[in-house]
Amino acid sequence: MAGASGGADPGTRPGRRWDVALSFAGAQRTYVGQVAAALKARGVRCFYDADEQVRLWGENLAEELPRIYSHESAAVVVFISADYAGQPWTRLERRAAFSRAVIEARVYVLPARFDDSELPGLLPDVVTVDLRRYTRNSSLTWSWPSSPTSASVCHHHRAESAGGRQAGCGCARPIRGGWGCTRRSACRGIR
Repeated sequence: MAGASGGADPGTRPGRRWDVALSFAGAQRTYVGQVAAALKARGVRCFYDADEQVRLWGENLAEELPRIYSHESAAVVVFISADYAGQPWTRLERRAAFSRAVIEARVYVLPARFDDSELPGLLPDVVTVDLRRYTRNSSLTWSWPSSPTSASVCHHHRAESAGGRQAGCGCARPIRGGWGCTRRSACRGIR
């Protein structure tokens, strides 16, 4: 049963309180808040700190945040920016998520970039979403599959043509985690 803040009772899906946790710097709060609202509107159990202030009131965040980002979430979206890379709380969230990613046999950390800042622990071959390609009114659709552990192709290009490539674009790579662009030009940019 979903709580008023969009969270869920821990028992609704064994082992995971959240489908996704969002890790970001305060400078990007407005954008990430819109992402959280879009995900929750689609029924995604999303950890967004501003929605959990009452539940977190009085908690020791140095203990609670690693639990959320490494144990209670099925995946973590890391919103990379210059502001994100150097903050102590985002470093704690990132380390917890990357630590979990080491033991998972699937995609766990989903990086989204506001800029080209380097992020310790993020390997250069990991596919990222470049958020600079989108404006507030663009068609980047934040959604989530019913099973976040399954891979899917870009929502706009679900149908496959002969040869296994997605119809209508040049990408042959599925977007893991089940979320992605809805524009052909963005597909080419996600590599």
